[in-house]
Amino acid sequence: METDTWPIIVGMVFGGLFAAPLAAVLRKKLHARTLLVLVGTLIIITKSLQSLPGDRHLMGNSTEKGLKE
Repeated sequence: METDTWPIIVGMVFGGLFAAPLAAVLRKKLHARTLLVLVGTLIIITKSLQSLPGDRHLMGNSTEKGLKE
């Protein structure tokens, strides 16, 4: 199955356009250690949601290796 990549690319570009200014504002207001903890927590939560077998529709592709129905 081939995936059309242009919507993914456009989504990444627009996400970056909004995330970069937000990150700059947060960097001015928060300490580096606080930001590291927030980013690490966000990564752990998203990977945990991706690995739940019953909630494959939340994140990721349901046809990934080992998750075939």
